[in-house]
Amino acid sequence: MQQPTSNAPASDLSETHARLTLALGPLVAFLDDPLVVEIMLNADGAIWVERRGTGMQRTEARMEPVAAEAMLRLVAADAGVELTVSKPQLAAKLPPPWGARLQAFLPPQPGALSWRDAVMAAMRVRPDRIIVGEIRDGSALELLKAWNTGHHGGLATIHPNDSGSSRADALGAVEVQGATRCDAA
Repeated sequence: MQQPTSNAPASDLSETHARLTLALGPLVAFLDDPLVVEIMLNADGAIWVERRGTGMQRTEARMEPVAAEAMLRLVAADAGVELTVSKPQLAAKLPPPWGARLQAFLPPQPGALSWRDAVMAAMRVRPDRIIVGEIRDGSALELLKAWNTGHHGGLATIHPNDSGSSRADALGAVEVQGATRCDAA
């Protein structure tokens, strides 16, 4: 996680703070609440908040996707991190007074994010379940490892390599691959 390092004059810092406060919009109230331990902004604009002693709850607040992307780009620029469709992940820390860790993702371009990178990125945002549409080859083992990190499991479809193989063959290959890799570790 990169943190901004600045020797900028106080007036520049206060201008940056003002721009960030404006860009953060509805998130500021949650950032300022000492009981809030996590804030999640979904791609549909819904804002979820976890307060000490309570689970994750959906709030009435919303942030439109265009505003969310502008906010993320501003945070990335402030942190000195590149955020583009080819580098869609942002791991940064908001500047004072918040100092909150921020983990965000832009929708990637095809091929810009490997399957493993996508799973690892998903793991950073505390998923209850990991759901994948289709897995093949070594991805199956990566998915099994991800499910084995304290999550309640997930859902995936497994496809054989060719039309002559059965689903049972595909599952057997996952079992053999998993056993072989686990023995080697």
